[in-house]
Amino acid sequence: MILCAQLSPLKLLNREASILAFNERVLSLAQNPEYPLLERLRLLCIVPSNLDEFFEVRAAPHVEAMRDGVHGDINVQSYLAISAAAHALADKQYHIF
Repeated sequence: MILCAQLSPLKLLNREASILAFNERVLSLAQNPEYPLLERLRLLCIVPSNLDEFFEVRAAPHVEAMRDGVHGDINVQSYLAISAAAHALADKQYHIF
């Protein structure tokens, strides 16, 4: 029997990238002309709400790492990557609107 403590940690998906990808999919649904207009608007409004929560909870360690110049899994490069992806989402949202 293998104990959990003996297992090596698995390389999992990047949670921040996954959250941003989910919001990208929501925006793609908001572009679907087969959906009623108000449903598309509702989907469009979900993304900024999700991004607010994302930056309050998930991005805070990255912002601190950017400010402090920390090296490791959460660092300046990770902050720049999620910042660029979030800005691209916001630009796409405004374009769709």
